Amino acid sequence: YVACQMMKITMTYGHCEDSAFGAAAFACALVNTLDDIDEGSAWGQSTLSLMNLYDKEALMSSIYGLLYGVVFIWKEPFQLQLEPLAQSIRSSFAKGEIEFAVINTVKYVGRSFFSGKNIRVLIGEVEALARQHGNLFCNISSSDSSDKPVCNPLIQLHLTMAYNTLHDLQGATDTPEEEVSSPLEKVIFSNNDDIIKDTIETERYGALHLVLAYQAIKSFMLRDMDSALQYTNLYIEHFVTKDLNMKY
Repeated sequence: YVACQMMKITMTYGHCEDSAFGAAAFACALVNTLDDIDEGSAWGQSTLSLMNLYDKEALMSSIYGLLYGVVFIWKEPFQLQLEPLAQSIRSSFAKGEIEFAVINTVKYVGRSFFSGKNIRVLIGEVEALARQHGNLFCNISSSDSSDKPVCNPLIQLHLTMAYNTLHDLQGATDTPEEEVSSPLEKVIFSNNDDIIKDTIETERYGALHLVLAYQAIKSFMLRDMDSALQYTNLYIEHFVTKDLNMKY
């Protein structure tokens, strides 16, 4: 509704800087709500043109995540979305925009994994992003002895599930725990099955959708067909039989 109203006002009175965000949100609504990928992509391209009329750098953090994380993925290869998403992350950190930093990071890490980025490279990126988010969110004193995280729980949850998956694929689970040095050491969940259990109990279906995708793909890659079937059945139970339309 808000995106439609912003476009109505823009068409009636002319565009302004905020119109670019409204156009991006409208493009997302066309793709996610109305399943109109062609029209949504056209509006996405119009949004990019509109950004050039204003301060593109200032708009990047809020708009690139919508366009390259939601709209363009249906018509362009995942690999082409990575650099714009990385730019949006850098812009979010530079301006201290916490909400966009979280959203853009989740999309970037997920797209990187699903596009087949080198596992070792992506692990390094996840660690670097965890440190950056730690600087942005955390306020841990040198005397803090708590084993509970004080970082933003959403980014901690998503980076943990990605980190667990990547290390399983790399074979890092064979490494003694005391030898593992990671910025994600202060975590609630030690493995992704714990995350699945928690997201089901708390009905956080967006996170559940993503962690099931990670686990199913990892199981197929490791030729663990029993686990792959288990995670696929969980997906069917929570998203197909309940008719939940989750467009990640």
